[in-house]
Amino acid sequence: VSGPNEGKAAWYRHGCPAACGTVGHCVRGMERCLAQARLHFQSASRTKGRFGQTRGVSQRSPAGQRPDRDGLNGTGTGLSRSGHRDGSTRERMWHLPKTPGTCRVQSQGEKMERRRKAAVGVICILVGVLLFLLFYVFVRKYDASQQVQDRGSMSEGFGQQRENVIGGKSYKLKWDLETFLLIGTDRMTREQTGYRSGGQADTLILLVADHQEKVIRMLQLDRDTMAQVTVLGVLGNYAGLREMQICLAHAYGATPEENNQHTVEAVSRLLDNIPIDGYLSVDLVDIPAVNRMLGGVTVTLEDDFSQFDPQMVPGATLKLTDQQAELFLHSRIMIGDGTNSSRMRRHRMYLDEVIRMIREKLSQNASYGNHLLNQLSEISVSSVKTGKLINVLNRIYNYTISPMETLDGEYRVGQDGFKEFHADQTSIDNWVIKSICE
Repeated sequence: VSGPNEGKAAWYRHGCPAACGTVGHCVRGMERCLAQARLHFQSASRTKGRFGQTRGVSQRSPAGQRPDRDGLNGTGTGLSRSGHRDGSTRERMWHLPKTPGTCRVQSQGEKMERRRKAAVGVICILVGVLLFLLFYVFVRKYDASQQVQDRGSMSEGFGQQRENVIGGKSYKLKWDLETFLLIGTDRMTREQTGYRSGGQADTLILLVADHQEKVIRMLQLDRDTMAQVTVLGVLGNYAGLREMQICLAHAYGATPEENNQHTVEAVSRLLDNIPIDGYLSVDLVDIPAVNRMLGGVTVTLEDDFSQFDPQMVPGATLKLTDQQAELFLHSRIMIGDGTNSSRMRRHRMYLDEVIRMIREKLSQNASYGNHLLNQLSEISVSSVKTGKLINVLNRIYNYTISPMETLDGEYRVGQDGFKEFHADQTSIDNWVIKSICE
């Protein structure tokens, strides 16, 4: 640029960083930008720039003047030509910044400051990640330390019988024994949100198949039985064990599998930490489907349901429809004395008839169990594969079935106003020793 007007025109033509129209400002800005961009000069005057067109300012030095090392001529106001080794000369191109007004030379101190801030940011992120990992490991170890590990001690070595300590005395568990927990929940929908919305387990029946004695024993637990239950926080974190109604164990967990597993653990802890091999759970919403699979179950009513169905009066013998089956098994507060013990009695009545029907149909058709369990698997949740359940059913259907039992204890009203059933520990120990131990 040899003159003010020519410099002003060049800046306007190629984009003044400040667009202020002040020649002196533009010249000073150009000097700063040239100093910053001296390493980015390119050869070949016909080469297109970064914007698709040649966006450079190119001027030849006045005659007799050599360009300085920054690409400025002797006056410091223009671009220069430089010679190449082959003797040719080409105009050097300087590309202006993409965004006007951003042409600025950074000092070495500013660059160092930016690098220092970037390094500090990276270090802070790494420290935060490390602290999070340490916290996670600590929580996991704490949770593991709080879990009940004593589920009956097993002697070392293959084929050794398991042992359980009951009342300070060690008992060997029967070696050819399988235990399954049947769970009936009060859930009216399969949708589940959060870690405390799994519903309550209204029905809890432990089935013990003794293959050595060929006997089936069943223990029915009251939903209000006080037991040690695994509690989760609102974010799913382990919050310890608390004594509460055992039906509430099913509420905790994010999935039906977790809900059922917490219920199994609560039942095991209640019964001297006996091993439970599997579970099968059905929701209240699926009771009509179960009754339909069975073709309807016949019962003789002892309670009055006529306010809901005029046919359901005391003394009537009915083959329950799907809706009647739901009323018979689920209703409690407005039926009879309104107690859970009365509802448990109806559960036993219904299940006794179901067992009789299944045994009768299996004796007529050996594949009936396969058909029934395959249908049941579509609406139930189980930790045991359907094929395994079919094998167990075909093995035990002709075993002797002992009458369903319950635990001794007493009912109380808790401080929160809800009913509690406190099982007698001696009754628990006696049942476990009789049914599980040798």
